[in-house]
Amino acid sequence: SFYIRTPIADPVSLRESLALAYGIKGRVRKSRDLYFIDRTRVHLDTVEGLGEFLELEVVLLAEEDGKQGTEEANTILSSLQIPPTNLIQGAYLDLLSMRKKGEL
Repeated sequence: SFYIRTPIADPVSLRESLALAYGIKGRVRKSRDLYFIDRTRVHLDTVEGLGEFLELEVVLLAEEDGKQGTEEANTILSSLQIPPTNLIQGAYLDLLSMRKKGEL
């Protein structure tokens, strides 16, 4: 993923401005603990209405493709004894929407 971090002095006002400009699809409330394993960011998230999740984000060099990152993430998952059947795809907002519709 690509992102830019920008400090915001008034996040409530920014949220209101963005809502007026683009609308609101939904809102995710979560807490996150962040750890590092070498160059992998390990996110331990607690998501309101969904539960607890582990997310791995391998920070790649510009010249690397996703294959190396996938291999590193799989090595970490294996060492944590997390089977591939426990992996899920989609954003938290998508999962919350599925839960609301009774699809999850």
